[in-house]
Amino acid sequence: MKQNKVVTATTNGISINYIDKRKNFFIKYGKENDTLLEKHISNNFKNYQETVNLNPKQIRVYRLAIYGIEILSEKELKMLTVMEKSKLIENQKQTQIVLNRWKQQITDIQINNLLSKLFPNSKIVQELNLNNNDYYVDSLVNYSTFKDLQISHKMIIDKLIETEKLPLNFYKIS
Repeated sequence: MKQNKVVTATTNGISINYIDKRKNFFIKYGKENDTLLEKHISNNFKNYQETVNLNPKQIRVYRLAIYGIEILSEKELKMLTVMEKSKLIENQKQTQIVLNRWKQQITDIQINNLLSKLFPNSKIVQELNLNNNDYYVDSLVNYSTFKDLQISHKMIIDKLIETEKLPLNFYKIS
């Protein structure tokens, strides 16, 4: 017998209704159900508490990549040429795109893992898991925080080095 399921996300939790069996289940959002999601987050994202000690030069390079010219004083801005300003602005935009895509990828992994647990025999969910690896929507801003996604500062720095938004010798800058 084919099971028809209707899943609804509400402000209080997730409702799963089995139409054929006239049964329903409700998974309430909260601490007790957070472990369901945490089980399925890749071990790469578990080390959020990891701290990074950076010197002032490294902090400045990191902030320039993340925030662009917004961190510069009026005096520093006046000293920059138009070309230097545009390079900083472009690098900051590209850095934000890299980070947003990364957040989308992590969010997709979490959602796919949750859906796989809720609907283990669903062909649609299996198809989503197979075809959703490198799909990004740059116009869609992922508002999840790095903390919510279990991404540490070190992981951000390593990602920016990997994508060449920070110099390869970033950890050696003094």
